[in-house]
Amino acid sequence: MIRWLFERYTRHPEAPMLIATIFVIVLTLTVYISIFFPIWIALMIGYLLQYLIDHLQLLFRLKHRIAHAIAFFTVLALFFFTVAELGPLFVRQVRLFYQGLPGMIDKVTEMLAKDLNDPLLSSSFSNAIRQTADALQSQHSFQKTAQATIEFIPSAIHGLIYCFIIPVMVFFSTRDRDLVKSFLWHVYPDNVPHLRKIAEAVVQQLDYYVRGKVVHMFTLGTISFLLFSSFHLNYAYMLAVPMGFSVFVPLVGGALATIPVFLTGYTQFGFGWTFLHLVIAYELMLLFESNVLEPMIFSHSNQMHPLAILTSVIILGGTIGVWGVFLAIPTAAILKVLGRLWPIYDNGTYEEWVKKCS
Repeated sequence: MIRWLFERYTRHPEAPMLIATIFVIVLTLTVYISIFFPIWIALMIGYLLQYLIDHLQLLFRLKHRIAHAIAFFTVLALFFFTVAELGPLFVRQVRLFYQGLPGMIDKVTEMLAKDLNDPLLSSSFSNAIRQTADALQSQHSFQKTAQATIEFIPSAIHGLIYCFIIPVMVFFSTRDRDLVKSFLWHVYPDNVPHLRKIAEAVVQQLDYYVRGKVVHMFTLGTISFLLFSSFHLNYAYMLAVPMGFSVFVPLVGGALATIPVFLTGYTQFGFGWTFLHLVIAYELMLLFESNVLEPMIFSHSNQMHPLAILTSVIILGGTIGVWGVFLAIPTAAILKVLGRLWPIYDNGTYEEWVKKCS
């Protein structure tokens, strides 16, 4: 049985080349994932920009170069305007949240002990939290913070370099997309129709994924900000940004983004009706996001079972770390395409193959 399956999926003329391509891509991403991260970001932005370019050409009958210039510089101007206007607000709220975090945790412990009427909780956890707060304010902690700041400088320099390189990559990859596609296809011979079909399906899946996820991110982030602002919740903008980016970390990101929301709400309102209303409104927002918003955005793409997503998160996260969590959904989508379009060698049914071998 195993030999029959092996022949069925590997003896097709295109199968060895497809297997070699997959092996090279997986090996490269596993070893050099941090290097390829800016390329992945540029690819995502390029998909979005190409969608805007195609619509400008279709609606206004513009040439590709003109539509490309309008789309690229418009998006670039909107990006710098957003960073200049909202960046300082986000940084200020993050700094205030971080500075007040030890006190917030201490307050949560005391409030829980009071609400639950448990003196053991008050005596044990409050002392532990106070010791942690004292450690954060100690000279040793300050030295560690200074050392971490010095070690962060190279990463900041790399980030600034990427801020220049990524827009340049997006500019040339979208302007000369036909040249890039023809160069990539010259690597393979002409008689590989299955491989070309798989590549087209993968590109389509990535297109659906990138456009859908970005729309999903901005929509969820905006709804979260409006919800938090309606309750006058502290750090509303800072809490809404992780909610938006949580869509890129399947099933886990939403849970992690919920922790600071409930922590801030509990310390600000206490265990009262306002906090309960916040929790109910927050859960209703998540229900709307998972049952209405996400299916509406991804109506044109193939939905995947949550078990497949979790399996992909576990395997890729354990193999290549945190980047694997971000790449879980596109990897699962690509595997689904491979399973549907893999070239199969016609060696007959299993019974016919056994008779022929015997």
